[in-house]
Amino acid sequence: KHKDMSWSARVALRIKVFSVAFLILAAVVFALWPTGYFGPLSSRIRGLFVKHTRTGNPLVDSVAEHQAASDSAYWQYLHHCKTLSILGWFLCFWKTNPAKSFIVGYGLVASFFSLKMVRLLIICGPIASILTGVALGTIFDLCVSQVTDFLWFLAFGSSEEKKDALEDEASSTEPKSPEGKKTEKDKDKKGKKTAKKDNKDKDKDEDKDPQSPKEQYDKFWESTEGKALYRRTSPLRAMVAVVVLGFVAQTGRQPVVDFMEHAETMAQGMSSPQILFMTRNGQIVDDYKVTYEWLKKETPQDARVMAWWDYGYQITGIGNRTSIADGNTWNHEHI
Repeated sequence: KHKDMSWSARVALRIKVFSVAFLILAAVVFALWPTGYFGPLSSRIRGLFVKHTRTGNPLVDSVAEHQAASDSAYWQYLHHCKTLSILGWFLCFWKTNPAKSFIVGYGLVASFFSLKMVRLLIICGPIASILTGVALGTIFDLCVSQVTDFLWFLAFGSSEEKKDALEDEASSTEPKSPEGKKTEKDKDKKGKKTAKKDNKDKDKDEDKDPQSPKEQYDKFWESTEGKALYRRTSPLRAMVAVVVLGFVAQTGRQPVVDFMEHAETMAQGMSSPQILFMTRNGQIVDDYKVTYEWLKKETPQDARVMAWWDYGYQITGIGNRTSIADGNTWNHEHI
C-alpha cells in the first residue's frame, strides 16, 4: 500500500512485524508447553531434523523411504529439471520481488526436507518446474530484449540524437524577446526551468534516503553516462544474444525429447494399477484383487484385518474391512 516507502523503511517494517509475530508465537508455546498440549515427536518428524537412528520398531527401521534422497533419485524424478532448477533459483535474486522471494523460500524448504527423506521428493516437483521455467524464461527474455533494443536503436536511435542536437542548436540561436513582453517561447522556457528545478529538488530528496541496489542500478542507466554506455554496447549485446539463442536451440532439441520420453515413461509407471501385474508373456496376475474381494464376501463386516501396513488402505478401500495398520496408524512410531 505504501509504494512511496524507501527500501530501508520496508525492510525495517518487515523486521518489526515478524519480530512481534515471533514473540506472540513464543509466548503461546511457552504457555501451552507445561499443559502437555504438545506430544512427543514421532520418529518420522525427528528424522526430518536429525539423522535417522534405529528405533527398535522393525516397521520403521526397515522402510527405505526414511533414508535421505540420492542423486539418482533426484535424476529419476526430476530429470533435467534437477539442473535447470538450480540455475533458476539463483536467477530469482535478480530483480527480486515478493513472488521471487516466495519461490526462493519454497526451494530451500523443499530441498532441505527431500535431502532428509526420499519420500519427500514429491514436494520438489512443483518448485522444480517453476524454477526451470524461471531459468529458461529469464534467458529467453534477456536475449530477445537485447535484440529488440538493438533493432529499435537502429531504427530510431540516430534520428532521436539528431533531433535533440537540432533542438539544442535552435534554442541557443533564438532571438531574445523585447523587454517587458513575454512570448510563448519565453513562457515555455520558464515552465521548463521550473520543472527542472522541481526535478532537482526531488532528486535531492531522493538522494537523502538510502536506496536499494536495484534503485541505484536503475538510476545509473537513466543518467547520460549510462545511456551512452548502453548505446555503445548494444551491437555486441545483440550479437551475443543471437549466439546464445542459436546455441540453445541447436543443443536443446535432444534434451527436450529425452525429457518428454522420460516423463511419459514415469507417468505410465506411476499411473498403472498397483494390484494388477502383467508378466512378460502377457499373463495378468490378480492375486491381490481376488484376495480383497474374498475378504469382502467371506468375512464379517466388523472383522479387523492385521497385515503389513502397505496393504492397509487397500484392505479398507477394496475389501471394505477395518485394517489395524496402515500409512496413517495413530501412534508415535507410525510409518
